[in-house]
Formats: sequence, C-alpha cells, structure tokens
Amino acid sequence: MSGGARSTWLLVLTTELRQLIRDRRAVFAAVLLPALLYPLIFFASGKLESIGEKTMAEREVVARVDLSAAPGGVDGDVAVRAREALAACAPIRLEHFDGGELLALSAMDADSQPELPARDADGQPESSADSRGAADESEPDLETDRAALRTLALALLGPDAHVLVTARPAPEVPGRTRFEIWYDVQDDVAREGRGRMRTALDSLGDTLRVEAREQLLGGDPGAGLRPRDVDVASEADRSGAALGRWLPFLALLVLISGGAYAALAVFAGERESGTLETLLVQPARPRAIALGKFGAVLAAGIVTVAVNLTSLIACAVTGLAKMPGFNGGGGSLPVERLVSAAVVLLASCALLTALLCLVCGRARTFREGQMLLMPVTFAVILPTAIVLRPEAQLSLATAWIPFVGSGLGLREALEGDLTLLLGALVLVSHLGWALLLLGRVAGLLDGERALRDSESGVAGRLAQKAAHHGQTSAFVVAMALYLVAGTAQRAHLEGGLVFTFWVLLPLAALCIARLAPRPAGTAWHADLGLRPPTAAHLLGAVLLVPALVALGQWWLGVQLELLPMPQEMLQTSSLDAFFGARSTLWIAFFFALSPGLWEEFVFRGAILSSMRRGMGAVRLVLFQGMWFAFAHSSVYRMVPTFVLGALFAAIALRARSIWPTVAAHAAYNGILVLGANGRLPSSWDAIGELGHWSHFLAAVGLVLLITPARRAPAR
Repeated sequence: MSGGARSTWLLVLTTELRQLIRDRRAVFAAVLLPALLYPLIFFASGKLESIGEKTMAEREVVARVDLSAAPGGVDGDVAVRAREALAACAPIRLEHFDGGELLALSAMDADSQPELPARDADGQPESSADSRGAADESEPDLETDRAALRTLALALLGPDAHVLVTARPAPEVPGRTRFEIWYDVQDDVAREGRGRMRTALDSLGDTLRVEAREQLLGGDPGAGLRPRDVDVASEADRSGAALGRWLPFLALLVLISGGAYAALAVFAGERESGTLETLLVQPARPRAIALGKFGAVLAAGIVTVAVNLTSLIACAVTGLAKMPGFNGGGGSLPVERLVSAAVVLLASCALLTALLCLVCGRARTFREGQMLLMPVTFAVILPTAIVLRPEAQLSLATAWIPFVGSGLGLREALEGDLTLLLGALVLVSHLGWALLLLGRVAGLLDGERALRDSESGVAGRLAQKAAHHGQTSAFVVAMALYLVAGTAQRAHLEGGLVFTFWVLLPLAALCIARLAPRPAGTAWHADLGLRPPTAAHLLGAVLLVPALVALGQWWLGVQLELLPMPQEMLQTSSLDAFFGARSTLWIAFFFALSPGLWEEFVFRGAILSSMRRGMGAVRLVLFQGMWFAFAHSSVYRMVPTFVLGALFAAIALRARSIWPTVAAHAAYNGILVLGANGRLPSSWDAIGELGHWSHFLAAVGLVLLITPARRAPAR
C-alpha cells in the first residue's frame, strides 16, 4: 500500500471512529448497556427465583388421600407409613375422600388401551374389514372415558384441594402398592403439592426397597458391582469443553449486535444523509476508504465482544449466573488456550465484520440495512451450529469453510486440541474470505457508481422497493413453509401436502406478484415467468439433472464426514414402509411434480421477478440460493438446496422463463425419490449407469443454455 493510500485509510478510520464515539447514546445502548444489564438481570432473576421457591415452600397444600385400596387396607403398614410420609411434607393438610369411583374409572381407562394390530406371516399389519372397524369404534370410546376421568378428578379436587393421592394393588407384582398423584398442572400450588407428594412417596419406596432386600437377601448382592465413574480430565479440560459449546454462538451474536450499529452508521446512515457521496468524489482510492470503514466497524465489534464477555464471565465467576464451564462459580483455562482462542475469534470477527460492511454498504437507507441483518444472522449461526456435534472435528477440509472452521477452531482451542497447522489454516482462510468481501465493498464505494445511483431518481427507488419486496416475501414464504406447512403435514400427511403445494404456494405466488412494485403499464402476471421458453433451454435444463443427482450423492458422502446425520435419520425402515404403501403415481405427483411446479412459481417466478429489478445477477442468484435453502429448513440439506436454488435462478434468468426450471426441478426430485424407492426401471442401478454419462450430458446442457433467449416482440 502506498503512502497516500495508507494516510487515506488512517484518515477514514480515525474520522469514522470519532463519529461513532460522538454518538454516545448509540454507543451506550449497543455496547455498554447490555454489559451493565447482565449483572442486574442475573441478580434479579436469582432473587425472584429464590423468593418464589420460598413462597411456594411456605404455602399450605391441601391433599385428599384415599389409601383404602392399598394392600392391607387403610390400617396396613404401607398405608400408615405413606400417611406419615405425606404428613411430614409440612405445611400440608391431609383430608380423606372416597376415591373408589376414580380408581374404577382409571382402571377401565388402563384396560381400554388399544392393542397392537395383529400381523400376518410377513410381519405386516392385517387389514381386514373387521379389524379396521373395531379400531375405528374403540377410539371415540377411549376419548370419552378419558374425558370422564378428567371431569371426575377435577370434581373431586373441587375449589379447595390441590392434589389427590390414591393407592391400589400394583398389577405387575402381587402384594405391592402403586400410588397415583392427581393434580392440575395449570395450578402453581398443585404443582408444588405434586412435587412434595412425589418426593415423600419416592423416599418411602426407597426405604421399603432396602428393608425388603435386607430381609430377603441380607443386603444388596449387586452393591459391589456398580461401576464408579472416574473423570481423568482436568478442570481446564472440563471448562474448555463446556465453553466451546456456547461461546462461539455468543461471541458472534454479540458482534452482530455491536458491529451492526457501526456498519449501519458508516455505510447506510451516511448514504441516507448524503455524506457518503461527498466522501466518494474525493481523490481517494475506494479500497482505502473501504479498509478504513472496515477498521472502524471491526474496532467497535471487538470492543463490544470484549465488554460483554467480560461482564458475563464476571457474573459466572461471582456466582450470579450459572454457566457451563464455571462449575462452582469458577473456571480456569491456561493462558495459551485463551490466546489461541482469541486469535481464532479475531479471524471470525474479521470475516463477520467484512460481511456486515458488504450488507450495510448495499443498503440505501438505515431501515433497509436493518432488514438485511436477519439473513446475515442466519448465515452465520447455521454453520456455527456444527460445534454442537461432538463427532465433527476440525480438519483440512473444514478449516477453510467460513464460520465452520472458526467455530470448530474456537472449540478445539478452548479444549486444548487445536494444532498449529489447523489454527494457521483457519486464520489464513478466514482472513482471505474477509479480503474478498472487502474487495466487493470497495466496488460499492466507487465514486462514479455512487453519483450514477444518486441520480437514478424515481426508477431507482422503485427498483429498490421491488427488491425489498422480494426479500421480505422470501422470508415470509420460508417461515410459512416451516411453521404452517410443517404443522399441517405433521397433522395429516396427504392433506398437508395438498394444502402446501396446491393452496399455500399458489396463493403466495399470486399475492407476491400482485403486490410487487412495478413500472406503470406492466401486467402483474408478467412477474410469474410464464412465457414459453426455447426448446434449447428446456432440453438443456433437463440434461443437467443427472449431473446434479451425481453431485448430490457425492455431497452426501462428504457431509457424513463434515456434519454426520443423527442415527435415527439414517434408519429408513419407517420411510420404506411409508413409501411402500403408496403408488408410484402418488409419489411422483406429491414429491416430484407438485414441488417442482409450485416452488418454481414462487421462488423463480414471483420472488425472482421482483428482486431482479433492484439487484445484479450475481447477488440475485446468491440470494435465491439462500432463501431456497432456508425454505427447506434442514441443516443437512442446506448446501444441496442452496446450489439448486442458485442454479435454477441462473437458468430462469437466462431463459426468461420458469418452465426449464420446473422441468429440471421435477426431474431431479423424481429421480431421487423414485430411484431411492426402487420405482424406476432396473431400480437405482439405472441412475448409477446414467451417472457415467452425467458429465457429457451436463456439458451438452450448458451449451444449450448458453444460447440466447427468445426476445419479447417490440411494441
């Protein structure tokens, strides 16, 4: 860097820092206030908790008891000792009640539990008309019995009592007693009474168990066989392992909180007030300006992280807060671990700061910048969540992945397992990613571009509104698919699929297209991308599918090493049974055609058409991949769905139509689902044979997609 560029960078840095410090209210609210509130919050919550526990412990509990059905009757040894144990839970008032009807009705409810269906010789449930009719008739009776049981229990409790305690002979072992505690979970005193009753009866059970063992065997024959856990890890290892699970998340969230206010102030705030253009027309290099602003935001973020982490650690050490890694109010880590963790955290902070500068640098207004912070939070937290997987380890393959390598590196640094080679690779790779982002920031700070954008007038503002409408719509659709569609499919799969693909998504596409800001005279249905494509684009998109399937299979093998799936997700016996009961046409319709059609109408139709008015092609493709990945709400499918969303967006932009992406999307889903269930010719092996030709087919498809799209006729 030349002397002029160096002086420009320092001048911008000092100027931005002075401006940030002058805004004392923002500094206090974003940096100091959370650090001051932590001790107050923890102290107040601890006091309120202790006061609440003391208050509840002093409340008198009214318990109605009926032990007449216990073995030996109400005067038997178990009943007498149970009443003594309950009476010791002072303050308590014991009342006798007649629980015969309650015991009889609860016994009927236990006897009316549905039995497992009979199975044939192949282990499949029998499906005769008689068995289906019996099951259908028993369910309403079962619900009626349970409703009657709840009504009777509430009537016996009445307005004064808090818990009911009954006893009956245990059906498992003759001569034993089973106690039942009836309470209303909505009542605080009832929950307190239930806890007291449970503690007293559990203690009585332990006492009776020891007495019976002593009487029959003269002691516990397995006492010497119980294993004893011996933890050979040091206190530093235990503290480091605990801190490594939550510190990466907390540090990044705090940095987003503190760094965001600085990034918004030095980019979006200055652009909104008109002072950014004044700076950009000066004889200074854009890269030096970007570096100076980056340094100011990084300094603000580091100060925020340091102040807030210091406050939290002080609360943990003094015992105000219970945090993992500070057992007994203290925790100790060697200095070398703290230094290596600080270096890795600094690399992560530099990358996140560059990302915040890029996002806020694109924002036209302060409000628009705030709206863009939520995608940044998702993009940072999701890859960092890999630290929660103990089997995921830092390696040469994961060290260079943004926020994955830094999260694993920070965890292993706190645990004392970070090697010099991997630590250096994390540092170099994340600083390299930060420099790449800063290059993009410097491109945004070009003086000619700033002047051109400031003179764009009404058309530019309309384009930005359309892009903002597309971003907001993508977020709403992603949340609706996760919350509404997911709930509907869990309640009833077939009905939920019909609702998702043939009600929710069509309505979303219609609303997004109708409400999108557009120039006067533009029809709303033009935003759905329904124009017919060329045959070359349609065929080219379909020819990419075998390569995409092969790429997805390759990524699955890589992911099992980077982010292993839970064992229950790898067990496909329930899925095989589910798909085995459905026809090939049903599977193709709901898992290939329906998502391929309506997901493309929403994402590559309405949302893409709205976003493209105010975004460049590269940025648009990346945002399409991100929102498409978020809409599928699975961390294990994040990378494949991101690639598919970005690729389909590029195809739709090139073809100026969604029909090539509809065909490719439906074909991709159909090959995966039908092939995995053996519904294609020659089973899944046919796809494997096709995979040998996937590179050739993909090359032909790319050549076809390069051909120009059919232009709209001139008006």
